[in-house]
Amino acid sequence: MSLGMIQMKILMFFSGRVEHLPPLMTAAATMADLGARVTVLASGAAAPSAAYLARHGVVLRLATSEAAQPVTRPGRLWLRARVGLELLRAKAACRPDCLWFHGPYATEYALLPGVCRGVRLVAHAHEHFTQPFLWQCQRRVVRRAQVVICPEINRLWMLKLAVGGAARWVCIPNRPAADLLPQPDEQGAATRAAFAAAGGHPDCRKFLIYQGAFMKDRGLAAAITAFRAVADPQAGFILMGDGLAGNHQAELKALAVGDSRVVFLPRRPFPLHLQVTAGCHAGVLLYAPDSLNNVYCAPNKLYEYAAMELGLVLPDFPGVAAINQEYDLGRLCDPLNVPAITRAMTDVLALPRADWRTRTRRFLANAPSPEAGYRDVLAALAGTPG
Repeated sequence: MSLGMIQMKILMFFSGRVEHLPPLMTAAATMADLGARVTVLASGAAAPSAAYLARHGVVLRLATSEAAQPVTRPGRLWLRARVGLELLRAKAACRPDCLWFHGPYATEYALLPGVCRGVRLVAHAHEHFTQPFLWQCQRRVVRRAQVVICPEINRLWMLKLAVGGAARWVCIPNRPAADLLPQPDEQGAATRAAFAAAGGHPDCRKFLIYQGAFMKDRGLAAAITAFRAVADPQAGFILMGDGLAGNHQAELKALAVGDSRVVFLPRRPFPLHLQVTAGCHAGVLLYAPDSLNNVYCAPNKLYEYAAMELGLVLPDFPGVAAINQEYDLGRLCDPLNVPAITRAMTDVLALPRADWRTRTRRFLANAPSPEAGYRDVLAALAGTPG
């Protein structure tokens, strides 16, 4: 029987919102394309993200129809209770062959009575977490799982050596599926329009971009300070995302006061954010060296920036330095050294975008495709007894 004929029923579970985890969308759509019957359960979903899953035949179940996550502690506790109840209901209704946990926060719900009984388990470890309770929850699921998926080889080996277990370990980079991606935009009309609407200086034509959460370990304060020392008057800096870390967004905006070359855009649901990224010149990807995850694990934004053919401003860490040594995708710097970041930004902006296009295309041509990895996962699940 071919893989396409296997009617594996998969319930993928993520306790957050679908658009906050792009690799979930790629995993669900690709597994459905390979012939599995996929249901995704999440706390919520933006309309573009839900529409993408629907186009691939993925069934979406939501614990709430609210447009945003609650911000109060009682609200978050109530949401967690609803998500847990909906997981039990979804498992009873779908009767899946496989329960697929996306990230350590999802593995908390494996503690619910009977939720892991009678199904194959997939542990999709998107991040390397060390917070004690989450670590224990993830460890428990990984040791029981038939398949463990990590997006990067260093992350895989750190988890495998720490936890062990008899699972099939699979490395699938957080590379977006091809049909999630807009075309790179040499003219950058949408990017310039978004920049101007946010109050950006009209002379700016070459844009650096950071897309993602405004968290303190992302090096954004140093990046803004460094960019303000970039001499090119046509250079602009777009920071697109939201303030998941309390008042950090206000602190970042204060650093940019007086320089209209720096603008802030709200989060756009995946994959709509890439319409802005597509017209940029380079992507900023800096992390503080405060965890094994940041230092040794190449993040998914590397693949999103590369798919849009952008140069990169990268931290000089093992997880990305080895890739950059082979493909010369950008400039490495010490993410804690502001002058070093300024030099890296200046160098990246100075090279024509055509140079970055050639290098990123070679990188992606040699990077594993999601389809190949998920085909292996489906084969492993089909050959594993429950």
